[in-house]
Amino acid sequence: MQRLALAFELLLQSFTKRGSDVQAAVGIATMTAGDNTETYEMLLEAPGGNLAKIREYCVKDDAVVPTSSWGSAFLKCMGDRCGADPDCRNALYECKGNIFEVIACLLNCGACAVYCSACATCNCRWWCKRSCGCCKR
Repeated sequence: MQRLALAFELLLQSFTKRGSDVQAAVGIATMTAGDNTETYEMLLEAPGGNLAKIREYCVKDDAVVPTSSWGSAFLKCMGDRCGADPDCRNALYECKGNIFEVIACLLNCGACAVYCSACATCNCRWWCKRSCGCCKR
């Protein structure tokens, strides 16, 4: 049985609307192993930079629509898997700022944040869930 290397990449671009406290990011998450690839594009908004109030959008049929998928799966995984660690629990509910400040804050969760990002991207596909779990979007 051949073993495949699993690669995960998360690219985010932060945006702030003038005169608004809403922090936003456009992103793409990609997971690859051999010929298998899972990609997810998203727009994330965090009112006041508050991760606990994050809203997510994606493009469906040429329209931007609200969705509960990658961000929701990521936050659920973080709460379920990383919530016992007090530094991580505090990071989940107290991180505020632009998307990069929030990500830096989540580094308090270390490998758990990386694991949950990959898990949300995998979306329970057979070829990646063994490595990063099953976080259904």
